[in-house]
This record gives sequence, C-alpha cells and structure tokens, in this order.
Amino acid sequence: PQLRALHWRKVPPTRLDGSVWKQLPSDEVTVDEQELKKLFTMKPIGLKKNLPTAAVSAAADTNKKVMLLDMKRSNQIQITLAKFKPATNAQVREAILKLDESMIRQENLPQLRDCAPTAEEQEMLQKYIDGEPSDRLQPAEQFLLEMASVLRLGPRLQCFNSKLGFAARYSDCQAQVSAVSNAVKAVRSSRVLRTLLALLLKCGNV
Repeated sequence: PQLRALHWRKVPPTRLDGSVWKQLPSDEVTVDEQELKKLFTMKPIGLKKNLPTAAVSAAADTNKKVMLLDMKRSNQIQITLAKFKPATNAQVREAILKLDESMIRQENLPQLRDCAPTAEEQEMLQKYIDGEPSDRLQPAEQFLLEMASVLRLGPRLQCFNSKLGFAARYSDCQAQVSAVSNAVKAVRSSRVLRTLLALLLKCGNV
C-alpha cells in the first residue's frame, strides 16, 4: 500500500553530533508499524461502473489538477518550460545545479530568473503540499516547487549567466584593450607629436 508522503529533509550524519537527534533514546521507542500503515495508507481512487452522475463528477474533480497561480503567471512559466522539452523539471533543476551549458543557454536565463518562485509563492506551495500530494498540482506549480528546492537560485542563475557570457565579454574587452594599446604606441612613437610638443614648450617659455 502507498503511504502518505512525509516531507522532511534528512540530517547528514556529519551534523548529528551535538544535536538533539543524537540524544534521542531510539532503543526505547517502539512503533506499531501495522497501526501506522493503517492510519496513513492512501486510499486508491477509482471509478466504478454504474456510479451515480454526482459520484462520477466528484471522482473526476479528485483527479483534476490543482492550479494555485493566476492564469498569467501560469502561462508565463509554461512558455518557459516548453523551451526545455522533453526535459523534466528535475532535469532542469539538475542542469542549474551543474551549470550545464548543453541544456541551458544564455538566452534562457532571463526567463528562468523571471520564473523563480517568490517568497509568497513558496509559502503558498508549502502550505498545499503539507496536506496534499504535489503530483496533483498543475505543471507550472510543480516547476516552481522544483525550483524552490534550489538554494540561492537567483545568485546561482546570475553566476551561470556570468559563466556563459564570459568568453564574449573577454573578447570585447580584449579588442578594446588592444585598440587603446595600439593608440598609446602610435602616440609615443609619433615624431610629429614630439615636434609639436617641443614647439609648444618653446612658445610657453617665451
């Protein structure tokens, strides 16, 4: 049987020392697993034949995807998602974490930044998944939920943008530095300029 999801983050073993988790009397605690499964097993949802119309409608509503965002925001996110098909939300998240240039191009980054979940959206999504499974959410909401798990998403995307644009900016700077360097060499080697400066000096000393 499928149990309801328990949403928590595992504490790494390296952080157990000195924490309350290390001090818990685990050997003294027992759990009735059968009773636990009985209480938290998810009941399968299915439609039976010859159900009344109202019952069929209620079951259909249960399977309907839940939209928490407004339509404009949802459309904005789904347009961005279409650029990464057939990649899944998890694969896009992994590409961001790894700064994977094979999946994410520089022109995609502004759109990803615009699709980063706000604090209000994160709070709204968290409240929902505390009581309901996340797979009932619309694709846009599921994408925001995936992005919310990326630590420092905004700064990470900015770093990614710097990484992708470094070669072009370096080339531009190199061309400008080269132009200035050539101009300096031309000025310093100009006999006409030296003659003109000598003339100005004499005129000034009169």
